Amino acid sequence: MGYDNAEQIWDRPLTRRQLMGAMAAGGASLALVGCGDDDDDSGAAVQESSQPKKGGNLTLTVVTGPAILDPQKSITVANGPADVWGLISTPIVRFDWRKGTIYDGSAEKWEFPDPLTLLIRLKKNTHFHQESMGKGREVEASDVVASLERLRTKGDATFGIASRFNLVDTYEAVDKYTVRVKFTKPDANFLSWMYHPGAGIIFPKEALAKHGGAGMIVPEVWYSNGPFIPDISSYRPDISVSLKRNPNYDVDPGGLPYLDGITVLGIADASTREAAFRSGQTDIGLMSTLSVKNFQSTHQIGSTEDAITAVSQLNFNTTIPPFNDPRVRQAFHRSVDREELKLVVGEGFGCASMLLGCRSALYLTEKDFEGKPGFRKDKKEDIADAKKLLAAAGVDPTKTTLKFGASALTTYKVYADQNASLKGSWERNLGLKIELITPPTGYPLPAQVKAEGHQMIALSNGGLGGLIWDDPLWHATHSTGIHNSSFWFDKKTDELVEKQQQALDINERKKLWAELQRYLFDTSDNSQTMPSSPIVRNYDFFGAKKTVRNWTMPGYFLSHYPWQFNKVWLDQ
Repeated sequence: MGYDNAEQIWDRPLTRRQLMGAMAAGGASLALVGCGDDDDDSGAAVQESSQPKKGGNLTLTVVTGPAILDPQKSITVANGPADVWGLISTPIVRFDWRKGTIYDGSAEKWEFPDPLTLLIRLKKNTHFHQESMGKGREVEASDVVASLERLRTKGDATFGIASRFNLVDTYEAVDKYTVRVKFTKPDANFLSWMYHPGAGIIFPKEALAKHGGAGMIVPEVWYSNGPFIPDISSYRPDISVSLKRNPNYDVDPGGLPYLDGITVLGIADASTREAAFRSGQTDIGLMSTLSVKNFQSTHQIGSTEDAITAVSQLNFNTTIPPFNDPRVRQAFHRSVDREELKLVVGEGFGCASMLLGCRSALYLTEKDFEGKPGFRKDKKEDIADAKKLLAAAGVDPTKTTLKFGASALTTYKVYADQNASLKGSWERNLGLKIELITPPTGYPLPAQVKAEGHQMIALSNGGLGGLIWDDPLWHATHSTGIHNSSFWFDKKTDELVEKQQQALDINERKKLWAELQRYLFDTSDNSQTMPSSPIVRNYDFFGAKKTVRNWTMPGYFLSHYPWQFNKVWLDQ
């Protein structure tokens, strides 16, 4: 039995709750964009009111400035290479966040004639950029094979997701337009990786032959087959880059793209970013929750509510006292006031990330854990339990000072506020003294935390599921997961992750997802081995001028996913 276009696997209708009523308390209705159901809202009405117009240049802001790096090696960098490559390239397939389905990209169709074989059929008469080393020639199956073979390079740790393709046996160019992928075991995640611009990108084989070994980091190879072409002379690493319309773009019909160009501008400071947005210097950008009310009458607003595939967590150093005692880890897990943290990190617009994210279409939600230790609405019982656990472990709060390491991400105020709130609540509720420390070197991965003597850290892992929508469990929990920085794994988690990876039936996969999440939740409170506890993620809000038409906010905004701006146009 074949799976034509993998509908059995990938048909994921998504629903999205309307933004909380508090946002509309000011009396103005919000123009919503982004993942959602079929509600008729003002954002959709504005976007569908007139015919597309060609021309114009759009400026969008990101928190971290753009960097054109080797996309197959720097695949985990947020707001960096994936952003830009999502404009330069058209991946093998693309993802529709509104419908929750994969659709055509450089490939026109795909099918599984059997569970161990995938056939990918490319569109005919699509071409690389004239500026590329392919010199405008047609994209062929041999280019796809060469690109995918490099992606799974073994023995080189810089290819961070090579292990994600361990189930691939062979890639073969059957003919000019057909690629056959043979698997050693079924792989339900493979197609999802093909819509990530760092994994599904197609390079000309001439570029790979010349630069694939040393790295795709020279301007000569910063081209592919997408709707926009980078203006190399404008590129300022980590600050900005401009891209111009590809006049020969032919992956999609209709003379696309509509825009003449796009400028990607990095502005880390929130007040500066919002000032540029308010003055009209930028067209699309991130905004703080408190600022939404200032823009809702003049801009389209989108939220990542019910679209979060990231996690915030406490990581405990289990190699030294007192967190080598599981009772102490239980005490801290139970004592966290997650309702208070929602107010701290997002003025109430947030969620306890439940180990893996807050997307109800994929994950267990807070309702699944109501009343359980650490998630009781009335914290008195949790705090009483925590005190008993500390006493049983021999921890005297009056004589205990704990070192609490703040993640490097605390440069963002939301995380700094969260850490300050955690410190205050532990001191207030448990009587402990907490010494808040900022690690002197970089990102505080567990090994570094142990070396610097931290006893616990708060880590916000925004890239957890941000890499691809369909495979976050491996990132966070498998022993080989590239974002398993908390060391959340044991033999059972590996077995469950691998089992769901091979389940082509979506209903079976959902059951396995739920089983794994419940297991992780239970172990975060009871296990002798799990060193982490979930805390809270805030929702992000984004705005676009009302003159920006046909823009849909990706589920994790403008990082890691293809920026589908080929159909965006400006009504001005």
